Amino acid sequence: LVELLKDEDRFVQSSAADALGNQSTLSDTTIAALVELFKDEDSDIRRSATNTLGKQSILSDTTIAALVELLKDEDRFVRRSAADALGNQSTLSDTTIAALVELLKDEDRYVQWSAANALGNQSTLSDATMAALVELFKDKNSNVRRSAANTMGSQSTLSDATIAALVELFKDENSYVRRSAADALGNQSTLSDATIAALIELFKDEDRYVQWSAANALGNQSTLSDATVAALVELFKDKNSNVRRSAANTLGSQSTLSDATIAALVELLKDEDRFVRRSAASALGNQSTLSDTTIAALVELFKDEDSDIRRSATNTLGKQSILSDTTIAALVELLKDEDRFVRRSAADALGNQSTLSDTTITALVELLKDEDWHVRRSAADALGNQSTLSDATMAALVELFKDKNSDVRRSAANTLGSQLTLSDATIAALVEPLKDEDSDIRLSAANALGKQSTLSDATMAALVELLKDKDWHVQRSAADALGKQSTLSDATITTLVELFKDEDSAVRRSAARAIGKRSTLSDTTIAALVELLKDEDSSVRRSAADALGNQSTLSDTTIAALVELLKDEDR
Repeated sequence: LVELLKDEDRFVQSSAADALGNQSTLSDTTIAALVELFKDEDSDIRRSATNTLGKQSILSDTTIAALVELLKDEDRFVRRSAADALGNQSTLSDTTIAALVELLKDEDRYVQWSAANALGNQSTLSDATMAALVELFKDKNSNVRRSAANTMGSQSTLSDATIAALVELFKDENSYVRRSAADALGNQSTLSDATIAALIELFKDEDRYVQWSAANALGNQSTLSDATVAALVELFKDKNSNVRRSAANTLGSQSTLSDATIAALVELLKDEDRFVRRSAASALGNQSTLSDTTIAALVELFKDEDSDIRRSATNTLGKQSILSDTTIAALVELLKDEDRFVRRSAADALGNQSTLSDTTITALVELLKDEDWHVRRSAADALGNQSTLSDATMAALVELFKDKNSDVRRSAANTLGSQLTLSDATIAALVEPLKDEDSDIRLSAANALGKQSTLSDATMAALVELLKDKDWHVQRSAADALGKQSTLSDATITTLVELFKDEDSAVRRSAARAIGKRSTLSDTTIAALVELLKDEDSSVRRSAADALGNQSTLSDTTIAALVELLKDEDR
């Protein structure tokens, strides 16, 4: 391919350069050949060579210098590719960064953005670079100002002077610039009261995207002062619905709100604008405890014609650890909602309650037949938080093992696994998902069986078979399940010992672990474990040693083998 870079046909050269781009690592010779193409008169070839080099995570200083030179190329696509290539380097020199800063003034906005992104990938920019970027805030081209602001946003810490310059950009005539300035400040963990006040003022901007950026910037502040919160609450009266909505969204980021602020949000639940109502409902969701009055106001939203609002109200109530019987009854009613997302949210909300009545559980069981698989899964998950389920409920969950959706089958297995005691019929049914094509389901079923102290020979045989599973998580779970059985039959132990010869070390290890919890093993089994002490895999040797350590009496030969293991390179 490198030889083909010299082909007389430009399309062949370009294709050869592109083909090399799929290689994760290129030799110095290959890279040098690509750099040589930077001199080609065909801009497409220069760009292809640049794109290919851009995929290399580490480039030499010489190659980077050649790319910097390409930032002056007459072709805008080449300049852009060169900037993108430099942007993939984690660390750039001051000279390279200075060249990228200069590129922010390029006449092509896509080149500007590539330069901004390249600079943005640098974790730390020098004070000189930051000063140069701030200087660009005065550029007559709005795209240059915007790109400079975007670059600032990648820095986790900005100086007071830089923040002040960004705040000044809030007055820019271009809405994209104002938005970029707000976004840049959003990455700062702590902002001064003056900066926060300027962001609040931006809520009144004529451009709704600017409003949202300002709201998001404030939302990233872990704590807002009482004065700021009061100013935000005051905006609930603004005639512009986007302003009211942005104010509610910002307050939603606060983990603790005063009763007065919560009351104001509750009032906002009656707003004429549906987006405002939804934001108010969501904002209340971060409060760990809501008053009966607030909960009643949220329940009232269950009647809202907008399904998104019903869902937001449901999600918020779902975060409350304890709900009254009246509220739970209202949520049960929502399980019949025409909107699948609302039904799902209602099921999730009920699932967070530690104790549910038989009536509520019956309603959730009915939901296991819902036409939407997300709803069926949520209903199954909700039942999983109940410490004890009736035989009828467990039978309904077992029925889900036939569901065509793997997520539903997995949730059913997980829920059954949360029960300390399962009926013989349920245990027998769990053997079937041990053969499921989805490894997560096999794992969940094995985990469920692992909580049962007594399993039938047929069930244990199925678990033994699972020790050969291609997924080591499943193997481990099967071994753990067998290990928790107080008694293993001679046939089961023989099968486990046979697995000591398996080519997969994870299988050998799992088999040793399953046997290891027996306090009394036959001489034949002990001899097999001693042989396993020589295994090439340290984790297998360790498991074999652990198994032997559980025996009350060992022969001199076995003890000698263990003493030899004290010299093992693995501590």
